[in-house]
Amino acid sequence: MIRAPELSRLSGPALTAAALLFGCGTAHAQAQKPRLAAFMGSYVSRSGIVEIRPRDTTNVSVEISASEPQTARWTCEFRGAGRLQPNGTILAEDRSEAVPVRVRLALTGDRLSVKDVSSQPQRGYCGLNGSIDGVYRRKAVARKAR
Repeated sequence: MIRAPELSRLSGPALTAAALLFGCGTAHAQAQKPRLAAFMGSYVSRSGIVEIRPRDTTNVSVEISASEPQTARWTCEFRGAGRLQPNGTILAEDRSEAVPVRVRLALTGDRLSVKDVSSQPQRGYCGLNGSIDGVYRRKAVARKAR
C-alpha cells in the first residue's frame, strides 16, 4: 500500500493512479497541465536564453537566443507568438519565414523543454548545425538588497 508521503517518489501513470486512489485526481490533473502564467519568465541553458512574456490573456511572446557555447560558430534567434495548448504546452510560431517556424514549449517544475516542431528541416533562424532544442532552467530572480 502506498502512503501519502510516498506519492512524491512516483511519476507518470503510477502517480495518476495513486492520486485517484487518494481522492486527489482533480488537483493532480490540474497540476499536470501548467497554466499560462506558470510559463512567464526567463530560462537559461549552457547555450541560450528563453524569454516568455504575456501579450494578452491567452497569448505570449516567445524570444529564444542561442549560440554554440565554446566558439559561437552558430547562433539562433527565434521570435514568435505562442498560445497554451490543450495538452498544457505552448505552441509558438514565427510567421516571418516562407514556411512558418513552430516551437513547442513544455514546463516541468523550473525546467522548460524547447523543441522545434516545424514541418521543414531547414531552419532559417539558425546558423549551420545550430539548434534551440533542449532544456532550459528558470532563471533566478535577483532580489533587491534591503
